[in-house]
Amino acid sequence: MISAVVLAADRPRPGGEVPFLESFRGKPVLQRVLETALRSDADEVICVVRDLAQARAHIPLVNDKLSWVIDYGADYGKSHALVAGLWAIDPSSGGAVFLNGDQPTVSRNIINGLIDRFVHTSALIVVSTIASQPRYPILFRRELFPELLKLRGEQDGRQLIESSGRTDFMAADERAMFALERARHMNN
Repeated sequence: MISAVVLAADRPRPGGEVPFLESFRGKPVLQRVLETALRSDADEVICVVRDLAQARAHIPLVNDKLSWVIDYGADYGKSHALVAGLWAIDPSSGGAVFLNGDQPTVSRNIINGLIDRFVHTSALIVVSTIASQPRYPILFRRELFPELLKLRGEQDGRQLIESSGRTDFMAADERAMFALERARHMNN
């Protein structure tokens, strides 16, 4: 069993805007990420949010594979959402692929590619890369869950990539994964 954990508990921007709820191609950014994760080969999808009522008011998704988790410690950094999601996954899960809730153009092929490499290798971590730089999504094998549970502050698991000794890197298509990020930077 593989779990997908969508991290969407970041602080609102000044003025109260929530990046995950911005519209992208007619739907909230987070909804696009969740729909992709639900279409992937992941067996379950956990969405970690800061404000469940606000998220559910904008995202009408209902699916047996989807569970929502509130990150009550979201102000303590990115690590808190990752840990909250990890505690919520099915205890029989052999691995967890973590996705950022603000990457609506991440494809099912990228998620499935990570899962396929996970299944067919002994890697502890399978990570997507852009120009050889590790990026989300990242899939961690169960053996690393205790290390992930120790993360604090803004740590997001990437520091384990080099120390694990068994990481498989998968080149991702930058144009597909980060179109929204580039569009935001161009508009600023």
